[in-house]
Amino acid sequence: MAEVPAPLAVPGFPPPDGGGRRRAGRPRNHDSDETRRLLLEVALDAFAEHGFDGVSTRDLARLAQVAPTTLFHHFATKDELYGAAYHHAVGLAYAHYRQAIAGETTLVGELRRMLAAADVILTQRPAIALLSVRAQIDQQRPELHVANRPAAVATFRYEMVQRAIARGELEAADGVHVQRLLDVFLWGLSVIGYEDAAVRRESLQAIVHFVELIGRSNEPATAVGAADQG
Repeated sequence: MAEVPAPLAVPGFPPPDGGGRRRAGRPRNHDSDETRRLLLEVALDAFAEHGFDGVSTRDLARLAQVAPTTLFHHFATKDELYGAAYHHAVGLAYAHYRQAIAGETTLVGELRRMLAAADVILTQRPAIALLSVRAQIDQQRPELHVANRPAAVATFRYEMVQRAIARGELEAADGVHVQRLLDVFLWGLSVIGYEDAAVRRESLQAIVHFVELIGRSNEPATAVGAADQG
């Protein structure tokens, strides 16, 4: 199995044990990017745990240690904050996937590292996966406006497939199938392995084994082709 990527980092935000507290000396209602990030982080965790209906804007403001007016300055409605928190969660996940696959030179290698990164997220920041799952259910409510998947998802999948096509590992016509497989792998891990680490690791090993089989299936054909040419 691929080496597990470095622990998940949350850019521009204190470590998880920081409790989301503001920095000393900063105004509680300071209007800044830091406040917006804090609200997104708090909303990510709260909506993941309690769902859209299980947490109020007053709860979110209290958890972020800001005034409700500050929350509404950055996000006009609770619906808007929910959608932004969902996009924030997906952005964090795919930034981690990009970091994990950097330097790999094969599709199989990229897939293995991506899956290992997904395991890190589910271990260290499971709220990211849980909110992503909840959003797919809540998007049936038209007022939540999260039906459009964040661009980071499509861009990541497309670029991974295009690299594989450029290396001669995939036919262009197969690209869409690989993109769908990426969805299945990541959603499967998020749903099946969310609460049970043992099940998640077993599922991860099964997927990695499948990916490696795909990689090896191309080797004999290449060897035969070379022999025929000789």
